[in-house]
Amino acid sequence: MSVSESNAAAPRGPQRVEELSYGHVLAVMSAMDVAAVLHGPRAVAEYVNDDFARLLGYESTTAVVGKPVHEIVHLASMASRNRDARMLVDGEVRTLHVRRTLVHRTGRPVFAWVVKRQVSVEGRLLTLTMVTESADTPEALTGERERWLSEHDELTGLLNRRGLSNFVRSGAMQFPVAVVVIDIDGLKSLNDRYGHAAGDAAICAYASLLTAAAVPLGGAASRFGGDEFVVVLPTDVASPEWVDSDVCTAAMEIGGGRVELSATVGRAEARDLDGIDEARAVADLLMYEARSVRNVTRE
Repeated sequence: MSVSESNAAAPRGPQRVEELSYGHVLAVMSAMDVAAVLHGPRAVAEYVNDDFARLLGYESTTAVVGKPVHEIVHLASMASRNRDARMLVDGEVRTLHVRRTLVHRTGRPVFAWVVKRQVSVEGRLLTLTMVTESADTPEALTGERERWLSEHDELTGLLNRRGLSNFVRSGAMQFPVAVVVIDIDGLKSLNDRYGHAAGDAAICAYASLLTAAAVPLGGAASRFGGDEFVVVLPTDVASPEWVDSDVCTAAMEIGGGRVELSATVGRAEARDLDGIDEARAVADLLMYEARSVRNVTRE
Protein backbone atom coordinates (compact mmCIF):
# COMPACT_ATOMS: atom_id res chain seq x y z
CA MET A 1 0.00 0.00 0.00
CA SER A 2 1.47 3.31 -1.07
CA VAL A 3 -0.33 5.39 1.54
CA SER A 4 1.57 5.85 4.77
CA GLU A 5 -0.26 6.86 7.94
CA SER A 6 0.63 8.22 11.36
CA ASN A 7 -1.76 8.14 14.33
CA ALA A 8 -4.76 8.11 12.01
CA ALA A 9 -8.12 7.24 13.54
CA ALA A 10 -11.51 6.82 11.92
CA PRO A 11 -12.61 10.11 10.32
CA ARG A 12 -14.72 12.46 12.42
CA GLY A 13 -16.07 15.57 10.74
CA PRO A 14 -14.35 17.28 7.80
CA GLN A 15 -10.97 16.14 6.50
CA ARG A 16 -8.45 18.94 5.98
CA VAL A 17 -6.11 18.78 3.02
CA GLU A 18 -2.53 19.93 3.12
CA GLU A 19 -2.15 23.71 3.29
CA LEU A 20 -1.30 25.74 0.21
CA SER A 21 0.81 28.85 0.43
CA TYR A 22 -0.67 32.30 -0.07
CA GLY A 23 1.72 32.77 -2.97
CA HIS A 24 0.35 29.71 -4.76
CA VAL A 25 -3.28 30.66 -4.22
CA LEU A 26 -2.82 34.27 -5.32
CA ALA A 27 -0.87 33.16 -8.40
CA VAL A 28 -3.67 30.77 -9.33
CA MET A 29 -6.33 33.45 -8.86
CA SER A 30 -4.38 35.99 -10.91
CA ALA A 31 -4.01 33.47 -13.74
CA MET A 32 -7.72 32.57 -13.81
CA ASP A 33 -9.87 33.77 -16.69
CA VAL A 34 -12.88 34.14 -14.38
CA ALA A 35 -13.70 36.57 -11.59
CA ALA A 36 -12.60 35.19 -8.20
CA VAL A 37 -12.64 36.25 -4.54
CA LEU A 38 -11.13 34.70 -1.41
CA HIS A 39 -13.07 35.07 1.85
CA GLY A 40 -11.77 34.34 5.33
CA PRO A 41 -13.59 33.25 8.50
CA ARG A 42 -14.42 36.89 9.31
CA ALA A 43 -16.49 36.99 6.08
CA VAL A 44 -14.49 39.77 4.47
CA ALA A 45 -12.80 39.75 1.08
CA GLU A 46 -9.12 38.96 1.65
CA TYR A 47 -8.11 38.88 -2.01
CA VAL A 48 -9.86 39.45 -5.34
CA ASN A 49 -8.52 39.30 -8.87
CA ASP A 50 -8.88 42.05 -11.47
CA ASP A 51 -11.84 40.36 -13.17
CA PHE A 52 -13.81 40.29 -9.91
CA ALA A 53 -13.16 43.97 -9.23
CA ARG A 54 -14.27 44.89 -12.77
CA LEU A 55 -17.38 42.72 -12.51
CA LEU A 56 -18.57 44.78 -9.53
CA GLY A 57 -17.60 48.09 -11.14
CA TYR A 58 -14.44 48.90 -9.15
CA GLU A 59 -11.31 50.33 -10.75
CA SER A 60 -8.88 48.37 -8.57
CA THR A 61 -8.76 45.25 -6.43
CA THR A 62 -7.77 47.32 -3.39
CA ALA A 63 -11.22 48.93 -3.46
CA VAL A 64 -12.79 45.52 -2.83
CA VAL A 65 -10.31 43.88 -0.43
CA GLY A 66 -11.52 44.27 3.14
CA LYS A 67 -15.17 44.66 2.23
CA PRO A 68 -17.56 42.56 4.35
CA VAL A 69 -19.53 39.92 2.53
CA HIS A 70 -22.81 41.82 2.89
CA GLU A 71 -21.37 44.57 0.67
CA ILE A 72 -20.49 42.03 -2.04
CA VAL A 73 -23.40 39.58 -1.83
CA HIS A 74 -26.90 40.97 -2.33
CA LEU A 75 -29.29 40.79 0.62
CA ALA A 76 -31.49 38.43 -1.39
CA SER A 77 -28.67 35.87 -1.46
CA MET A 78 -27.35 36.22 2.08
CA ALA A 79 -29.40 33.40 3.59
CA SER A 80 -28.32 30.90 0.95
CA ARG A 81 -24.75 32.22 1.13
CA ASN A 82 -24.63 31.61 4.90
CA ARG A 83 -26.09 28.12 4.48
CA ASP A 84 -23.50 27.26 1.83
CA ALA A 85 -20.71 28.57 4.05
CA ARG A 86 -21.79 26.29 6.90
CA MET A 87 -21.93 23.29 4.56
CA LEU A 88 -18.39 23.96 3.36
CA VAL A 89 -16.97 24.57 6.84
CA ASP A 90 -18.67 21.44 8.24
CA GLY A 91 -17.29 19.33 5.42
CA GLU A 92 -20.73 18.30 4.12
CA VAL A 93 -19.65 19.27 0.61
CA ARG A 94 -16.31 20.15 -0.98
CA THR A 95 -17.48 22.06 -4.03
CA LEU A 96 -20.70 23.98 -4.67
CA HIS A 97 -22.03 25.39 -7.95
CA VAL A 98 -24.88 27.73 -7.11
CA ARG A 99 -26.70 30.86 -8.19
CA ARG A 100 -25.68 34.00 -6.35
CA THR A 101 -26.75 37.64 -6.61
CA LEU A 102 -23.86 40.07 -6.10
CA VAL A 103 -23.87 43.83 -5.59
CA HIS A 104 -22.41 46.22 -8.16
CA ARG A 105 -20.66 49.37 -6.92
CA THR A 106 -23.70 51.34 -8.08
CA GLY A 107 -26.04 49.16 -6.03
CA ARG A 108 -27.63 47.25 -8.91
CA PRO A 109 -27.77 43.44 -8.66
CA VAL A 110 -25.37 41.23 -10.61
CA PHE A 111 -26.83 37.78 -11.20
CA ALA A 112 -24.24 35.01 -11.34
CA TRP A 113 -23.43 31.33 -11.22
CA VAL A 114 -20.52 30.75 -8.84
CA VAL A 115 -18.34 27.80 -7.89
CA LYS A 116 -17.36 27.74 -4.21
CA ARG A 117 -14.75 25.52 -2.60
CA GLN A 118 -12.85 25.57 0.65
CA VAL A 119 -9.06 25.76 0.60
CA SER A 120 -6.58 25.50 3.44
CA VAL A 121 -4.01 28.28 3.16
CA GLU A 122 -1.13 28.28 5.63
CA GLY A 123 -3.29 26.85 8.42
CA ARG A 124 -6.42 28.93 7.69
CA LEU A 125 -9.59 27.60 6.08
CA LEU A 126 -10.71 30.07 3.41
CA THR A 127 -13.46 30.03 0.80
CA LEU A 128 -12.59 30.53 -2.86
CA THR A 129 -15.50 31.75 -4.98
CA MET A 130 -15.26 31.79 -8.79
CA VAL A 131 -17.87 33.44 -11.01
CA THR A 132 -18.50 31.19 -14.00
CA GLU A 133 -21.09 33.47 -15.60
CA SER A 134 -22.82 36.76 -14.84
CA ALA A 135 -25.76 38.62 -16.34
CA ASP A 136 -28.06 41.58 -15.81
CA THR A 137 -31.11 39.32 -15.42
CA PRO A 138 -31.52 35.91 -13.75
CA GLU A 139 -33.21 34.48 -16.86
CA ALA A 140 -30.00 34.93 -18.84
CA LEU A 141 -28.24 32.40 -16.56
CA THR A 142 -30.51 29.47 -17.40
CA GLY A 143 -28.52 26.33 -18.25
CA GLU A 144 -25.13 27.61 -17.07
CA ARG A 145 -24.76 24.87 -14.46
CA GLU A 146 -25.25 22.21 -17.12
CA ARG A 147 -22.75 23.92 -19.41
CA TRP A 148 -20.21 24.15 -16.61
CA LEU A 149 -20.66 20.50 -15.64
CA SER A 150 -20.17 19.44 -19.25
CA GLU A 151 -16.53 20.59 -19.00
CA HIS A 152 -15.74 20.22 -15.29
CA ASP A 153 -15.53 17.55 -12.63
CA GLU A 154 -18.20 18.27 -10.02
CA LEU A 155 -16.24 16.99 -6.99
CA THR A 156 -13.01 18.91 -7.57
CA GLY A 157 -13.93 21.70 -9.97
CA LEU A 158 -11.10 20.63 -12.29
CA LEU A 159 -11.57 20.31 -16.03
CA ASN A 160 -12.89 16.95 -17.16
CA ARG A 161 -11.83 15.08 -20.32
CA ARG A 162 -13.93 17.28 -22.58
CA GLY A 163 -12.88 20.46 -20.80
CA LEU A 164 -9.18 19.65 -21.13
CA SER A 165 -9.62 18.84 -24.81
CA ASN A 166 -11.34 22.18 -25.40
CA PHE A 167 -8.63 24.01 -23.44
CA VAL A 168 -5.84 22.47 -25.52
CA ARG A 169 -7.67 23.19 -28.78
CA SER A 170 -8.44 26.79 -27.78
CA GLY A 171 -4.90 27.88 -28.59
CA ALA A 172 -4.23 28.90 -24.98
CA MET A 173 -0.93 26.97 -24.96
CA GLN A 174 2.11 26.97 -27.20
CA PHE A 175 3.51 23.65 -28.38
CA PRO A 176 5.41 21.49 -27.59
CA VAL A 177 3.65 20.50 -24.36
CA ALA A 178 4.12 17.83 -21.74
CA VAL A 179 1.18 15.55 -20.96
CA VAL A 180 1.40 14.17 -17.43
CA VAL A 181 -0.85 11.35 -16.20
CA ILE A 182 -1.12 11.05 -12.40
CA ASP A 183 -2.73 8.10 -10.62
CA ILE A 184 -3.17 8.22 -6.82
CA ASP A 185 -1.65 5.18 -5.09
CA GLY A 186 -3.75 3.13 -2.68
CA LEU A 187 -7.02 5.05 -3.04
CA LYS A 188 -9.11 1.87 -2.77
CA SER A 189 -7.33 0.92 0.48
CA LEU A 190 -7.99 4.40 1.83
CA ASN A 191 -11.69 4.09 0.92
CA ASP A 192 -11.93 0.63 2.49
CA ARG A 193 -10.31 1.71 5.74
CA TYR A 194 -11.75 5.20 6.30
CA GLY A 195 -14.77 5.43 3.99
CA HIS A 196 -15.49 7.23 0.76
CA ALA A 197 -15.42 10.65 2.43
CA ALA A 198 -11.69 10.12 3.03
CA GLY A 199 -11.26 9.01 -0.57
CA ASP A 200 -12.98 12.17 -1.76
CA ALA A 201 -10.69 14.19 0.51
CA ALA A 202 -7.65 12.54 -1.08
CA ILE A 203 -8.93 13.33 -4.57
CA CYS A 204 -9.55 16.96 -3.56
CA ALA A 205 -6.08 17.16 -2.00
CA TYR A 206 -4.54 16.23 -5.33
CA ALA A 207 -6.88 18.58 -7.19
CA SER A 208 -5.62 21.49 -5.06
CA LEU A 209 -2.01 20.39 -5.48
CA LEU A 210 -2.26 20.10 -9.27
CA THR A 211 -4.12 23.39 -9.64
CA ALA A 212 -1.44 25.22 -7.66
CA ALA A 213 1.31 23.48 -9.62
CA ALA A 214 -0.09 23.88 -13.14
CA VAL A 215 -2.25 26.99 -13.52
CA PRO A 216 0.35 29.64 -12.56
CA LEU A 217 2.70 28.12 -15.16
CA GLY A 218 0.19 28.45 -17.98
CA GLY A 219 -1.05 24.86 -17.89
CA ALA A 220 -4.25 23.07 -17.03
CA ALA A 221 -5.18 20.30 -14.59
CA SER A 222 -8.01 17.83 -15.15
CA ARG A 223 -9.62 14.79 -13.58
CA PHE A 224 -10.58 12.02 -15.96
CA GLY A 225 -12.44 10.05 -13.30
CA GLY A 226 -11.65 7.90 -10.26
CA ASP A 227 -8.07 8.48 -9.15
CA GLU A 228 -6.70 9.56 -12.55
CA PHE A 229 -5.61 13.12 -13.30
CA VAL A 230 -4.09 14.60 -16.45
CA VAL A 231 -2.01 17.79 -16.52
CA VAL A 232 -0.87 19.61 -19.65
CA LEU A 233 2.02 22.07 -19.33
CA PRO A 234 4.70 23.70 -21.47
CA THR A 235 7.63 21.30 -21.77
CA ASP A 236 10.13 23.87 -20.51
CA VAL A 237 8.52 23.88 -17.05
CA ALA A 238 7.14 20.32 -16.82
CA SER A 239 10.48 18.55 -16.66
CA PRO A 240 10.64 15.05 -15.11
CA GLU A 241 12.37 16.61 -12.09
CA TRP A 242 9.53 19.15 -11.70
CA VAL A 243 6.96 16.37 -11.89
CA ASP A 244 8.72 14.30 -9.21
CA SER A 245 9.06 17.26 -6.85
CA ASP A 246 5.69 18.97 -7.40
CA VAL A 247 3.00 16.37 -8.12
CA CYS A 248 4.06 13.06 -6.57
CA THR A 249 3.07 13.66 -2.95
CA ALA A 250 0.25 15.31 -1.02
CA ALA A 251 -1.15 15.04 2.50
CA MET A 252 -4.33 15.42 4.50
CA GLU A 253 -5.56 14.96 8.04
CA ILE A 254 -8.09 12.35 9.16
CA GLY A 255 -9.34 12.31 12.74
CA GLY A 256 -6.35 14.31 13.95
CA GLY A 257 -3.81 12.07 12.18
CA ARG A 258 -1.79 12.96 9.12
CA VAL A 259 -2.08 10.74 6.04
CA GLU A 260 0.67 10.96 3.43
CA LEU A 261 -0.45 10.32 -0.14
CA SER A 262 1.64 9.33 -3.11
CA ALA A 263 1.00 9.03 -6.84
CA THR A 264 2.44 7.18 -9.80
CA VAL A 265 3.19 9.38 -12.77
CA GLY A 266 3.86 9.04 -16.50
CA ARG A 267 5.00 11.85 -18.79
CA ALA A 268 5.15 12.24 -22.56
CA GLU A 269 5.48 15.13 -24.99
CA ALA A 270 3.30 16.34 -27.86
CA ARG A 271 4.89 18.52 -30.52
CA ASP A 272 1.56 19.66 -32.00
CA LEU A 273 -2.17 19.39 -31.52
CA ASP A 274 -2.43 16.16 -33.49
CA GLY A 275 -0.02 14.49 -31.07
CA ILE A 276 -2.00 15.16 -27.88
CA ASP A 277 -3.99 11.91 -27.85
CA GLU A 278 -0.91 9.80 -28.62
CA ALA A 279 1.12 11.58 -25.91
CA ARG A 280 -1.63 10.94 -23.37
CA ALA A 281 -1.73 7.25 -24.33
CA VAL A 282 2.07 6.97 -24.01
CA ALA A 283 2.03 8.78 -20.63
CA ASP A 284 -0.73 6.45 -19.46
CA LEU A 285 1.31 3.39 -20.47
CA LEU A 286 4.42 4.73 -18.74
CA MET A 287 2.39 5.39 -15.61
CA TYR A 288 1.23 1.77 -15.50
CA GLU A 289 4.80 0.55 -16.05
CA ALA A 290 5.88 2.63 -13.08
CA ARG A 291 3.13 1.41 -10.73
CA SER A 292 5.48 -1.00 -8.99
CA VAL A 293 7.80 1.85 -7.97
CA ARG A 294 6.43 4.53 -5.66
CA ASN A 295 6.81 8.21 -6.65
CA VAL A 296 8.63 7.52 -9.90
CA THR A 297 8.26 9.36 -13.19
CA ARG A 298 9.03 7.29 -16.29
CA GLU A 299 9.85 8.96 -19.60
